[in-house]
Amino acid sequence: MTPEAEVVSVMFCKSVILSRAALSYKEAQERLDSDPAVDNSEITQSIRTLSHLARQRRQQRLQDGALELESGELKIELDSTTQLPVNVFKYESHSTNKLIEEFMLLANAATATEISRTWPMFALLRRHPPPKEEDIASLAKLLKCYGIHDFSHGTNKELQESLNMVDKADDPFFNKLVRIMSTRCMDRAEYFCTGQVEKELWYHYGLAMERYTHFTSPIRRYADVVVHRLLAASQGLDAIPEVLKSQEELEACMGRLNYKNKMADYAQRASTAIHLYHLFKTSGPVVAEGIVMRVKTGSLDIAVEEYGVEGDATLSESHWLLFQAEQMAQGRPL
Repeated sequence: MTPEAEVVSVMFCKSVILSRAALSYKEAQERLDSDPAVDNSEITQSIRTLSHLARQRRQQRLQDGALELESGELKIELDSTTQLPVNVFKYESHSTNKLIEEFMLLANAATATEISRTWPMFALLRRHPPPKEEDIASLAKLLKCYGIHDFSHGTNKELQESLNMVDKADDPFFNKLVRIMSTRCMDRAEYFCTGQVEKELWYHYGLAMERYTHFTSPIRRYADVVVHRLLAASQGLDAIPEVLKSQEELEACMGRLNYKNKMADYAQRASTAIHLYHLFKTSGPVVAEGIVMRVKTGSLDIAVEEYGVEGDATLSESHWLLFQAEQMAQGRPL
């Protein structure tokens, strides 16, 4: 890789990693932010070099059309004895998170290119289709009610540029909220077998990558284990399992992977919801600021940033007039 973060060559091999340090994201961030006059150790210098390369890689991906979306992830603190929730925080992301992310994406993309070249009929890749046109058009129409009339979304690059321009000086949460709503317009990314999908549909819309797979987390994701086997076989290091040569078996495997991935997402959301339920049950009613996301029939869809939750607030027709087309709510005179 050049100092400008351009990939010069790619090599795959089995290797042994000599770990020089085990750092949390926060600890690595502290080294990255430290004064070079105070800390200029070899490890800290390496982190700074990697950070410099990662920023350039990320900038190039964004220029290619990669999306920066929001999920509103929370971190819940549990009581060490009762294991009941005692506090909730918004997940804090450091630039070192992005550092690791960029090199993981690079490794995944390089692996996807290699296995799809070697095994064009039965490589395991991951694709992400464009957002549902009806949903993204509905979001663009909704934003017009808030004075945003140039929300272009024809390509992922246009959508990213539109998201960057969406802003309200008096509401710092507004941009994040629009990114969350844009995320909900997206179809799910899915695993697929290259022999069963046309090449023009292999593209990963959210990452703006022609070839992508999951390779970097085999200890927690079965898809990565399959990809490791395919990659090892592509390098002549191991024989490819016969089961991976069967289109029927691969199709069944893709179905299970996508189903389990979806169920894991549902379980994560349900876990957050039940922990918040127990937190509020213990602490009692709380007062928090809410943002109206959408005016609906008989109710307002409200998001509470502090707790990462949203829900409908039902309004009495005898007390309120709701105008969905204009996205306005007006109290009736008493």
